[in-house]
Amino acid sequence: MQKRFIAIDLGSNAVRLSVAALLSSGELVRESSYRVPLRLGEDVFSTGSISAATERKMASVFLAFRYLIQFFEPTAYRACATPAMREALNGDYITQEILKKTGIRLEIISGKEEAQFLFANRAERILHKGSSLLYVDVGGGSTEISLIVRGIPLRSESFRIGAVRYLKGKVEDKEWDRLREYAKGLPVAQDTEFIGSGGNIEKLCELASGNDAFKALGRKELKEVIDKLESLSYEERIRQYKLKPDRADVIVPAGKIYYNIMKWLDLKEIQVPKVGVSDGILRSLAESNHTAGEPRYI
Repeated sequence: MQKRFIAIDLGSNAVRLSVAALLSSGELVRESSYRVPLRLGEDVFSTGSISAATERKMASVFLAFRYLIQFFEPTAYRACATPAMREALNGDYITQEILKKTGIRLEIISGKEEAQFLFANRAERILHKGSSLLYVDVGGGSTEISLIVRGIPLRSESFRIGAVRYLKGKVEDKEWDRLREYAKGLPVAQDTEFIGSGGNIEKLCELASGNDAFKALGRKELKEVIDKLESLSYEERIRQYKLKPDRADVIVPAGKIYYNIMKWLDLKEIQVPKVGVSDGILRSLAESNHTAGEPRYI
């Protein structure tokens, strides 16, 4: 029987469930993906907690996910929550309620654990062998930066800067300073590949240069598409560029975060291989051999 794995990634803007099958060659093939715009960050970055109304919506979504898990019958699944749940004063309570109501074990992971899932994607297999890799993942609530040299994770850091947090005006100046100083202090070699992950950079790349599975987006082109989007109203972005409503407002803040990092590091282009946290969760499950404590089951 073919092995299947399921990853659930609960971010500040949306929650995703991804299903992948493991081939005999060891390759993971994505079968299905489901995304729901929960927007936990709007609650947490404004009030510090997840509201009762949002908690009810979460329970409904995770109940639907439970049925999907039962349908696909995965060998293992793992459900991870990132910035908004990390910061929510009632985050631990919510995870217990989700477990009680749906049977799904939801783990609140650290920023460094989140970055480790980017390592698991192994994007270097499709890039120049031997080059250094700089992963940047901009989510709704945080930005993860990870430097890999000769296949070895050298540095990894998480910052409280994300698209939803930016939109709500909740990014502190000192955090911008910390990100800028960290980026400028990275030992980035001349042949370093800059890799961006996340739905916003994928969409920016698509708008600027087409919809291929793997693209490089220049810093100049990134700035141009950001400027075009910023000149439009929220509804104009949806109509003209067919953006999802929960993407149309956060895409410009996310693009500015990527652009600033590129500028501080004097990087000319960003590679967009369309891999993210959920891909890393799936890969880590497939490679774990299902040792005790690793896979999470209903």
